Amino acid sequence: MLRRLLKVVLTLVVVSGLGYAGWVKWRPRPLAGAEPQTFVAERSLMEDVLVVAGQVKPAVTIDLRAEASGIVQSVSAREGDRVAEGQELVRLDSKLAQSSLDQAEANLRQAELQDAASKLDLDEDSLALKRKTLDRAQALFNAGLLPKDQLDQRELEWRIAARGIERAKRNIESSEARIAQSRAAVDQARTQLQHTTIRAPFEAFVLRRLVEVGSGVAGVSQSTSGGSILMSLGDARQSALYAKATAADARRLHAGQAARIRLDSDPSQNLDGVVQSVSTAGDVDAQSKLTTFPVVIALTAQPPGGWVNVPAQADILLSASISSVSVPERCVRADSGGRSYVLVRSSSGDRVHTVEVGVIQQDRIQVRAGLDEGQTVVCRGPSAGPTPVIR
Repeated sequence: MLRRLLKVVLTLVVVSGLGYAGWVKWRPRPLAGAEPQTFVAERSLMEDVLVVAGQVKPAVTIDLRAEASGIVQSVSAREGDRVAEGQELVRLDSKLAQSSLDQAEANLRQAELQDAASKLDLDEDSLALKRKTLDRAQALFNAGLLPKDQLDQRELEWRIAARGIERAKRNIESSEARIAQSRAAVDQARTQLQHTTIRAPFEAFVLRRLVEVGSGVAGVSQSTSGGSILMSLGDARQSALYAKATAADARRLHAGQAARIRLDSDPSQNLDGVVQSVSTAGDVDAQSKLTTFPVVIALTAQPPGGWVNVPAQADILLSASISSVSVPERCVRADSGGRSYVLVRSSSGDRVHTVEVGVIQQDRIQVRAGLDEGQTVVCRGPSAGPTPVIR
């Protein structure tokens, strides 16, 4: 009995030892550098910037309308395409426009032929000859060598010729007016034919495409609404960030200030920009009742990759250097609502302090409010991974 009990005890000891050895070998270990660290907030020279968010959009956006009426025969561009100036975008059925041009050209030809015929009737040499004949007849009549009836006949012939010349001149004036009218009709018909091919007025992005093959469109002159909209185009030559700022921030901005812009599509790359305008007319948000002021920042170069209407942030440079409280970027965390905060260590424990952050320079982030110089903050380790979020 004692021997059996001893065997059980020894077995338990061996199993416990093996279990402990396995736990020591395979127990989870924290990542290197993930242990919390502390840092004392200090002042350093940093750029004074204002961060605004918005969308990068084309500086000019237009609705491309049809100038001629007809049925869409082909559409050569899709939404998102970048098109060159003069590139064909939409073609309408041109049969009716071509027929109108042919008819106008035929009318012009007929008017030119009538004008040529009228000019043949303008025989001023015959009129001059009849005038000389009348003068000789008058001299003979005065000398008593020609009867009165022959003189009257010569005068009648001259008057008939003069009236023919006057009639020919009026016919020529009328035919020239018809020619001018016919030429205008030809030009108009040719323009209408050209309008059946709609081209890009400048290098642009196709933002919206509103017609398909078979769609009927109304021209500008034939529609009370200003013509059918075929596409919306955004100027590909110049883009701008359209953002909003509060009244307090807007007062610090003015045209000409330099800015760095980061697209959400490529946040690692900074694009240069310049503040173009700061509106003094505020917009009131219907839900939050917050009044903001539109800010437009022109990009000095086009965004790479042809991104359009992409969210972006801009750092607007207010001052080249300013003494600011700063901490390592890994010391700042975010809650579930996106608000920034830090853990401030004190004798009574760690407390959450909501902070307002600014520009990031190298590994330091500017703390504009919520943290004082000399306060100790708890930071994540250099390899702690992404910023934790409070739930």
